[in-house]
Amino acid sequence: MNILFRVELPFFFTILISLVAYQANNIATILTDSPILAYSYKVISEQNKNGYILRELECNLVNLNRNEAYRSLELLISYKSSLPDPKEVSNPKIIPIAPSSMLIPHKETHSVDNLTNVYHLPVIQPRGEYILFLSTITHSSIKEFPKIYLESNESIRLIHNNLEVFLVKNQILINIWLLIFWVFVIILYLIILQRHKS
Repeated sequence: MNILFRVELPFFFTILISLVAYQANNIATILTDSPILAYSYKVISEQNKNGYILRELECNLVNLNRNEAYRSLELLISYKSSLPDPKEVSNPKIIPIAPSSMLIPHKETHSVDNLTNVYHLPVIQPRGEYILFLSTITHSSIKEFPKIYLESNESIRLIHNNLEVFLVKNQILINIWLLIFWVFVIILYLIILQRHKS
């Protein structure tokens, strides 16, 4: 317990929390300055019918960049060809999340032979967000979501939601929690010192 009363302890915590905050902010800054679109799937409904799985899915697509808009994007959604049949993808629809611009219905999407959904995005603004809807009918052995392929004249990375994306989306909240934690540590340390002196 003597380690709690060392003079160096507050400095150690200060450096530790500062390093965590610096690294989190550094990662978030690198990502928000890079050409990156992040996506994640969500199952809206699912049912088993005659051994096949029918799903209604939505794919959330976000431009993580805080400065650049990307234009003339085409997204293709389909299952890998190596998977067993059926692996149908159909009923494409795009819903903008405000303040992203509205699109003309039925002009920006179509399905190719119920195997691939095609989504045209004229523009996705910095931090812009769209939801891509789709329906799938798959063999019961297929557990994965369909793949997303991006066609663009620009060099853009398409990544699935991960820890890096979480840092970008919650950068301010993470910094607030680190600040609260540091204040809590200071108060706790002062209480411990006061009790030790008395």
